[in-house]
Amino acid sequence: MMWFSNLLSRNEYGFITRNEENDIDPLFCHLLEEKREAFKELYVEIDNIESRTNI
Repeated sequence: MMWFSNLLSRNEYGFITRNEENDIDPLFCHLLEEKREAFKELYVEIDNIESRTNI
């Protein structure tokens, strides 16, 4: 059952930095971009952060 939930939650939509629906505050995106290197040091790719979880 867990694999099915995982399968359904995999998509290429809803990432914060893409802001497809223009529902993310541009200032928030700008702040993330400013801290990109700090996130990289923590092995976090900001382009992979989703704005919502689909389960």
